[in-house]
Amino acid sequence: MTRRATRVLVLILAAAVLVLAGGVVLGAEPDGGGLTAVRDVMDLIRREFPGKVSGADLVRGAIRGMLETLGDRYSYYMDPAEATRFNEDIEGLFGGIGVVVEHKEDAIAVVSVLPGTPADKAGIEPGDRLAAVDGQSLAGASVEKAVRLIRGKPGTEVRLTVQRDGVGTLEFRLNRSEIHVPSVDTRYLADKGIGYIQVSQFNADTGRQFRFIYDRYLQIGAKGIIVDLRNNPGGLLDQAVEVAQTLVPKGAIVHIVDSRGNKTTIDTIPHEPGPPLVVLVNGGSASASEIVAGAVQDNKAGTVVGTRTFGKGSVQSLFPLPSGGSVRLTVARYMTPAGRSIEGVGLEADVVVEEAGPNEQPPKFADLGSRSMRYGLVGLDVLGLQQRLNFLGYAAGPEDGVYSRKTAAAVRTFQQRAGLRVRTAAGPETYAALEKAVRDHLAQRRQAAADVALNRAIEILSRQITAAGRR
Repeated sequence: MTRRATRVLVLILAAAVLVLAGGVVLGAEPDGGGLTAVRDVMDLIRREFPGKVSGADLVRGAIRGMLETLGDRYSYYMDPAEATRFNEDIEGLFGGIGVVVEHKEDAIAVVSVLPGTPADKAGIEPGDRLAAVDGQSLAGASVEKAVRLIRGKPGTEVRLTVQRDGVGTLEFRLNRSEIHVPSVDTRYLADKGIGYIQVSQFNADTGRQFRFIYDRYLQIGAKGIIVDLRNNPGGLLDQAVEVAQTLVPKGAIVHIVDSRGNKTTIDTIPHEPGPPLVVLVNGGSASASEIVAGAVQDNKAGTVVGTRTFGKGSVQSLFPLPSGGSVRLTVARYMTPAGRSIEGVGLEADVVVEEAGPNEQPPKFADLGSRSMRYGLVGLDVLGLQQRLNFLGYAAGPEDGVYSRKTAAAVRTFQQRAGLRVRTAAGPETYAALEKAVRDHLAQRRQAAADVALNRAIEILSRQITAAGRR
């Protein structure tokens, strides 16, 4: 979209706000009287509606109504508080639980979970669908409403109701914390000579961070590069372009088609090819992630490995309104360098590697309760203790709800390995450590399953490195 078109859009919206808020009569009615009709409805509500409603609320409702008629879930109005949260996302610092959510199949779905956050520690997983927050249903809710309910002051509690395929309804109670979203992480696989770079989202500093890390790998002579875009929901277009330009030595990065059909092509900055490259993607790789993967794929700058991507092929811009708040509006569509639209279909990987194993869950353990347990005690809480110990491999004996000598021995072994005071009885301290051990054990198993694609990427690069060494 041109700067002139952007200014026109903002001015139109601002004019609508002025008419609604102050009852201003414009000299001309470019829409055939539509603005007057909006003003008349506003006056009617104020005069006849028995409830109290402010003019500001009516203005916001009118703006939201205009945007809803577009039928585009990515175009919406944000009030000042929502606009602040949006900017927090871009900056990467806010109070919350550490999940990235997106609309998917008429639900609010978790796209990714940030490591080490309350959501990660509680066991929330990508693919979970959020049904309610603190008992308030999210049926038909916007992403912005879900985010508004989830975020809050660090240290406060939030209760999530989650639907998980193959499991059903789950309840989570989490304490919010300060969430800092580092967009780029890395580690060097020294035994393979491969640099691994993970990009979790594209925020305001992603391109610079990525370029710095990539250049460091070139300096130390890395033989291959893996860029992990799995569960990356997207972000800023210019940052995605900067990352793609780092990876693609020649050719186009993306084609942007505006609302009038005008196409703008953004090219790479030509440079010497880097080491062999693999880009990892999955169903959580969306928008800006798909721009990077599509640029690499169409220019044959590397190999895309994983599963089909999310399929979001539109570009949004944020327009602050003079009356407060902002409009996030779809202003263009993008196509990959080869002219492909990925809207609703995503990108198919060059090498398809299904993520191994569904999200594994523990058995439905009996509740541990709060009373202390000791030898000879019988109850469902004892059963829950035995179930957890056996799940972790501590051989607590038959799961019969009887605190036997075998159960006591397993408790002592667990306490010793967990760094707790060793005793025959089990109490709240042991229960808390057990719950954490179960979550950690599951996280390790899920990580091992998720690494199937990573292992395949390493295998592909190793073959390319070996072949290059023979030439």
